[in-house]
Amino acid sequence: MQILAIDQGTTSSRAIVFDRGFKVIASAQQEFTQHYPASGWVEHDPADLWQTTLATCRAALEQAGAEVVEVDFPLVTNYEGDRPGAPKLHTRGLVSAEYLRREIVDLSAFGWDDFLRANADPNLNRLADVNGAQIFPRPPGALPDRYTGFDDDIAHYPAHARAHPCADYRTIPHLAEGLRGNRGWKPAWRDPAPKSDYDVVIIGGGGHGLATAYYLARNHGITNVAVLEKGYLGSGNIGRNTTIVRANYFLPGNSEFYSLSLRLWEGLEAELNYNVMHSQRGLINLFHSDGQRDAFVRRGNAMVNQGDDAILLDREGVRRMLPYLDFEQTRFPIYGGLYHPRGGTARHDAVAWGYARAADRRGIDLIENCEVTGIDIEGGRVTGVQTTRGAIRANKVAMVVAGRSSQVAAMAGLRLPIESHVLQAFVTEGLKPCIDHVVSFGMGHFYISQSDKGGLVFGGDLDFYASYAARGNLPMVEHVMEAGMTLMPMIGRAKVLRSWGGIMDMSPDGSPIIDKAPVEGLFINCGWNYGGFKAVPASGWCLAHLMATDTPHPVARRFRLDRFATGHLLDEEGTGSQHNLH
Repeated sequence: MQILAIDQGTTSSRAIVFDRGFKVIASAQQEFTQHYPASGWVEHDPADLWQTTLATCRAALEQAGAEVVEVDFPLVTNYEGDRPGAPKLHTRGLVSAEYLRREIVDLSAFGWDDFLRANADPNLNRLADVNGAQIFPRPPGALPDRYTGFDDDIAHYPAHARAHPCADYRTIPHLAEGLRGNRGWKPAWRDPAPKSDYDVVIIGGGGHGLATAYYLARNHGITNVAVLEKGYLGSGNIGRNTTIVRANYFLPGNSEFYSLSLRLWEGLEAELNYNVMHSQRGLINLFHSDGQRDAFVRRGNAMVNQGDDAILLDREGVRRMLPYLDFEQTRFPIYGGLYHPRGGTARHDAVAWGYARAADRRGIDLIENCEVTGIDIEGGRVTGVQTTRGAIRANKVAMVVAGRSSQVAAMAGLRLPIESHVLQAFVTEGLKPCIDHVVSFGMGHFYISQSDKGGLVFGGDLDFYASYAARGNLPMVEHVMEAGMTLMPMIGRAKVLRSWGGIMDMSPDGSPIIDKAPVEGLFINCGWNYGGFKAVPASGWCLAHLMATDTPHPVARRFRLDRFATGHLLDEEGTGSQHNLH
């Protein structure tokens, strides 16, 4: 017995033949052309992949002394529901279910009908006359069909042709765009001019602001809403983070809030009909001492009590899942880890785009390049805002601007318990899959995952001083790299392509603020610390609830602004008022 292994690489195809003892007895390799239609965009010609695979397989087999006879065989893909639980095109949000139905059912039915008409058999010259039950009948004893990609059945095509006759393929909706390479689609959301007044104005077109607008419309029927963004939608922190989604918080208040957020994440793609690339690949927090183990045991129990998932791993359990870590170092020995299977990642900018499109379709005005320069207050009540595109009146105004919260609040005469700090993130060149989970180092505040494009995405600690800069300092770059090398020395071979900084709005107790301001009609959403991205769905859900009902949502009732005066803190970080110790 011999085994043929095929390696389809980024630049070449390779075939290897092994004997019974898995010793290499023959191999072949052939490179193929890379195509670069635009900067940062690489494509492969499928014909090149196929031909080089055939050539290398033939060469390796003949080298091993085998006789090669080419036959036709089926290809099986991994994206069209070919197995239980496999994603489908429309569940991934790549195309809408309606588009898929048009492309598959309408076009296929027309093709069959056109063939019959062209064949001109007087006994059967149109699809509408076909008995669908007799198309590809299953013989007795046949195995069940495992292909469930498009939720359609060829046997139903004749009935579809009778119900929706199509004499000209050009009348099929969406077909023209497909033939044009989808280059003629309209923008995903409108570009409206700001109206003079709205019921609600939301300052900030990031993830939290867009989610708030969407849930105001979706949950409460409030659609006379404007989202004001000084740049383009998603230009702030929503596009400047490491994309981690988790619900592994410890204290009451945070625990139930992030649990709600994770549940919303799990249904978000279906909710928005948009592919946000939410991947529950699991998150592992490592611990390196007996004290850390005890702390993570408590955290895991709190997570389970909340209804979320947590599994305590010992050293060997971690080694089985993360064999590439440095288990031999003695300075920070790996004792084990807390595994959060439902944790994972998502694509940050896609989250903004998905909420933006969904909000727009419910009538929300998304106004870009519209910076708020002042907040109008009369008699202790907000009446509107001043912007670079004119004055806008509103009965309710929400400040959802993350690291700029203190600056915007000052327009209303408020001083918030917030400091803004820079948190850096980094991404490497694209690599073959090597890190399956999100991994967090317990002794260096280093965390890492691998994106679907292959880049290693990682980050570390704050820059330790207040700043509004969107880039970090070199000492922290060095600190993060050192932590990464300590944990997994293999990372040293990867080239870092780019880095960026997000402006973090740090509260004294490490927990957020979702509350009404002392000014009537003014609402505050800030203080997200490290939790901003993962909180997007629940933050929007809870702020929309507060603005619509004038009462806090049950899971956000502890996020009061006055807790810093009354002493009812949610000290998730346990670092007190020194933000640079978070």
